[in-house]
Amino acid sequence: MKEGFREDQSEMVGNMEVVGGISKSQATVLLADEEKRRKKRAVR
Repeated sequence: MKEGFREDQSEMVGNMEVVGGISKSQATVLLADEEKRRKKRAVR
């Protein structure tokens, strides 16, 4: 499952890079933050 997610994530990063013109590292950080928020919600 994690592998599929990783492919998904890199695709999202690529899309964000194209759309927003932000660097790949910034996009990865944004996605990581979003994941943390989702996990916090799931815990509650």
